[in-house]
Amino acid sequence: MSAITSAESSFPAIAERTQLLQGAPRRSNCRWALIAFALVTVALLWSPASNVLLYIFPVMTVLLASYLYRNNLADYVTLVCWLWFLTPLLRRMVDYHVGFARPALILLAPPLALCPPAIWLFAGWRKVLRPYTAPMLCVLATYVYAAFMGVLNFDPRFVFQDLLTWAAPVIFAFTLIHHRDQAPEMFRALEKAFIYGLLAVSVYGIAQFFLMPAWDAFWMGRITMDSIGNPRPTEVRVFSSMNAPQTLASFLATGLIAAFNSRFRIRFVAIPVGLLCLALSLARSGWVAAAAGILYLLWKLPQRQRFQLVIAGLVAAVALIFALQNPDLEKVLSSRFDSLSDVRKDGSFMDRVYGYQLLFGGFLNNPFGLGMGVTPAVEEAKFVIRDGWNSDLQDSTVATVMTTMGLAGGLVLVFSFFPIARKVFRGASVDIVATHTMQAVFIAMMAEAGLDAVVATPTGFLTWTSIGFCMALSIADEEFNLRWKR
Repeated sequence: MSAITSAESSFPAIAERTQLLQGAPRRSNCRWALIAFALVTVALLWSPASNVLLYIFPVMTVLLASYLYRNNLADYVTLVCWLWFLTPLLRRMVDYHVGFARPALILLAPPLALCPPAIWLFAGWRKVLRPYTAPMLCVLATYVYAAFMGVLNFDPRFVFQDLLTWAAPVIFAFTLIHHRDQAPEMFRALEKAFIYGLLAVSVYGIAQFFLMPAWDAFWMGRITMDSIGNPRPTEVRVFSSMNAPQTLASFLATGLIAAFNSRFRIRFVAIPVGLLCLALSLARSGWVAAAAGILYLLWKLPQRQRFQLVIAGLVAAVALIFALQNPDLEKVLSSRFDSLSDVRKDGSFMDRVYGYQLLFGGFLNNPFGLGMGVTPAVEEAKFVIRDGWNSDLQDSTVATVMTTMGLAGGLVLVFSFFPIARKVFRGASVDIVATHTMQAVFIAMMAEAGLDAVVATPTGFLTWTSIGFCMALSIADEEFNLRWKR
């Protein structure tokens, strides 16, 4: 036994091989757990007891996330990504079978899956609470303040739901930083999930545009969201497996950024399909995000990779041009582009301008904010915003932050992002390709901040994931160099 230990310490390759062999059964068990989770979900969905999923799916998600987190971080990241991709679609299919349900407890599954690591983060707080995480702690402090304000104004259920969607992505960022030694492996899992997710979500979105599945039409008929069109083929703003075109566009933009900077061959199929689906979402916030992120990659990448990115873009553009020969596609997209030439005829743009006027007027009546819980309360029509506040909270990060946290909390949150952004873009990295991809995602999210809420909700997951990976990769490099010098 001692001889084996001595050999492993003398030859790192042997030690690494031994660790891989020891970890193989554990990885296999994690994969089987994922497969079993998917099979049970599908079986319950198509069974007479499908309504059980309304309550059991979040519980199964938390249990599986806890198991994967403790046994295989890469599989944990994969689970988290696919939950964001598919959970809204699962909710609609369940609703189609058992009837429209509010509150939609299934939708809590993705943010809940981000929370189990918090238990071990508290236990290993010395590795997490460092000077570079101080701005993130300030962000969490603003959430605590907003939660206190929310308890004064809303039902505790709404406060918990809103706090979960705000805080869970930050917990995930802390998780990435805590396990910075495995950040490259976790990034590969995220990259693969987003590229294959880009393909799957885009294919479903295109099918939704031409066919309109019954469960999507059923859901559209029971929500008050006129901006997504009519529940008929070729008359819908594509939202695919997500809950809104803007959310879909943000995830597609992230998937496209990952695909453009990836070496997976499937990207040559995923990119053109993803671009078409992004166009059909008619979400200009996603268009801006994708353009900003890809331009950043063009600027940062070396000449050879830049050439490959341009070639991939040209192939995608040619495929998109061929797709636009379809008269239905051409009609929908041309009408959307026409609205860009004259913003005064663009109802969405004018609504945003009016919303900002209401927002700043609201500070005169309540500068402390309405607190956590305002967004779900408004969405479920349990609360009507008065006193000048903008009621369309999902169309702007400024509107979401200021209405929830007020002027003081909003300013603390905004100024906390300056040192965070400094850490994102400064310093070396143990994986420069991963860092460039995540920096591009961060740029994309900041570019659409004025058109979408990017610090909470599903889009907040993208923002904080990019922050967590950039910081984890940079800190891991600093610690490696420090050990090397010693």
